[in-house]
Parts: sequence; C-alpha cells; structure tokens
Amino acid sequence: FFTTKKMGRGTGLGLSTVYGIVKQHNGWINLESRAGKGTTFCVYFPEATGVQEEAPALPETAPSGRGKETVLFADDEELIRDLGRQVMEMHGYKVFLAEDGMRAIELFRSNRDAIDLVVLDLTMPQRSGMEVLRAIRKIDPGVRIILSSGSSPAEPIPGTTFLPKPYRADALAKAVRSALDVPRPT
Repeated sequence: FFTTKKMGRGTGLGLSTVYGIVKQHNGWINLESRAGKGTTFCVYFPEATGVQEEAPALPETAPSGRGKETVLFADDEELIRDLGRQVMEMHGYKVFLAEDGMRAIELFRSNRDAIDLVVLDLTMPQRSGMEVLRAIRKIDPGVRIILSSGSSPAEPIPGTTFLPKPYRADALAKAVRSALDVPRPT
C-alpha cells in the first residue's frame, strides 16, 4: 500500500474506515511497521458460527415516499464511493460519483439543476473538501451538503451536516434522508 496524496492533503489509507468495520464485526488489527521497509496489517475476525445459505435480496425499488432525489457523492476512496453508490441506489436515489475535488466541481457545475444533495469528503486530492464546498456554494448557495471525514472540522460549518467516518450504511442513508428533508433556503 502507498498513498498518492500530497503532504497536508490526508496521507491516510482510510484506516479509520477499516478499523470501524473490523470493530463492528468483533475483530482486531495488528500491524508491524519498519521505516523504509513498509507496514504490514493483519486483520482478524472471529470464526463464523453459522453459514448463511443465501444473501437477503435487496429491494428492487425504493420504499414508497423515499428516494426520488439526486445525490452527488464525492470521496477519493473507491471502497467508500462504492458503498455510497450502493446505499444511494438501494434507497432509490440517483447518484453521481466523483473521485476527487475537481471532478466533484465539474459534475456539480454541469448537473446543478438535477443535484439535490452533495455528500463530500473533506480530504480529497486536487481540491480539498473545503475548496469544493466553496466552489459549489458559489454555483448554488442553497444546495444541501453533508461533509464527511475521520476527523471533525475545527468548528461547525453553517448550512452543512457532518457525518463522521467511519460510518455504517444505515447511518449514511439516515443522514442523506434527513438532509434532503430540510427545506432549501429561499
């Protein structure tokens, strides 16, 4: 593993997300690190006691009264983007995905009339989450925004909701629905 992020732009590998998932499954992580050699992570989970024969089917349509809006989901970690896409689609939302700050701004600029909510990682390459937030707010000051990060911002940012990482799929879905249920400023 290595990171391509510049210094000061978040040099982590999403380990807070991995740690959260492992802890939710009663597991643990051991690591060994040697300067100039690299780091080895060993992830352990308890032995499964039963085998689920078939995975439960995902609903083909969103529950009634939910999920007709469009969400721009911006995160540089592919695993989190994929989770975001799955959760959004499972709840009936249309979703645009952005892997970095520049792409998030481009997608918002070209789809501003369709996008109802932006879920934005604070630490991304090419443009930080805060830079993206400012650019998007210049385009549409009233757009609803959920900020997400492994560390909370120094102070609350007006007009946004904060979703700390790691988060569970149900927490993401609830945050998205709650943000969308808040009327846009006029």
